[in-house]
Amino acid sequence: MVSCGSNYEPERTLSNEQIENYLLQLAIHVDTRPEEIKASERFDTSHLGYYRKLIDFHDSQLSAWHIKEDTVFYLYKKRDPKSLYEHYRFVGGKLLTNEQEKIVWLDQLFVTPRLAPDQLIRGEVLYEEMIKTGGVSSFWANADYLEWPDADYVYSPEQTMWVLQDTSRLKGILPYIQE
Repeated sequence: MVSCGSNYEPERTLSNEQIENYLLQLAIHVDTRPEEIKASERFDTSHLGYYRKLIDFHDSQLSAWHIKEDTVFYLYKKRDPKSLYEHYRFVGGKLLTNEQEKIVWLDQLFVTPRLAPDQLIRGEVLYEEMIKTGGVSSFWANADYLEWPDADYVYSPEQTMWVLQDTSRLKGILPYIQE
């Protein structure tokens, strides 16, 4: 899928079974959790059926996968069903796995805004930048490429969620519940 280099196609280094396994694990980390559960419960195995259906509903794909030393750089693509038109979002970041191919640590470095099919190159550009520099800070404040992180939200790998930054203008005025 990623035209920026066939070296990043997951099929080059992963079997179909591995791709499906990582796609499910990524969906649990990066996609919408069931409304009735707390953030801390999203990893409960009783919700696997929900995430499998979500992958199908969003036409989610593992678009790119690159291993650099012990870190995996991933690019997760999903269709945005809330849009009246054909739009997609990318979530990109890095992760660590154990010997059982389970994600043990994940950092979301970016989420794109809704992208039309002719704008998908933006996710690929971000992915290339992430591999090259380890991040996407050169795109911060560029709303054409990044929805998050922004001046208010940053991803916390420790909390496994997007959180308000201490410097956010929303801190103290937004009745935001992290859980």
